[in-house]
Amino acid sequence: MKIKNTQYQMKLGEFQFAVSGASFNKLNYESNYRWDTKSAPTEKSSPLLQYIGPGGRTLNIEGIIYPQLVKNGLKQVDMMREEASKGKPLPLCYIETGSTSNSGVGRILGSWCIEKISEQRSIFLADGNPREISFTMSLKAFENKIKYKG
Repeated sequence: MKIKNTQYQMKLGEFQFAVSGASFNKLNYESNYRWDTKSAPTEKSSPLLQYIGPGGRTLNIEGIIYPQLVKNGLKQVDMMREEASKGKPLPLCYIETGSTSNSGVGRILGSWCIEKISEQRSIFLADGNPREISFTMSLKAFENKIKYKG
């Protein structure tokens, strides 16, 4: 899917990760594969492994928000939590911008569930507001074959 003049890096549900808001600086994608261990026919044999199919997928998103430089800077993590509190799988779209144009390619990565959000505030100003907010969001792929009604 071609996207022109993208204003964000990635979108999860209604929440947009963007340089003008909560920008991520690290994505950690993990795919698991399931193997079952079977007993070997003799004592000297190693256990046998049998592939039984793909396992789950997880995605960890890490980033830093500089609240004084972005719109709704102090509210960005709260906005993430609002998406999580919907309690339903959310569509995830990742934007890959071409180096020669402003248009990008949107990759739809399926539906994901927010499992955890953590934040760390640091470098405080005299009024108590942080100059830096680090965040981590942990997602798990929603791979259920049963249609979700939510």
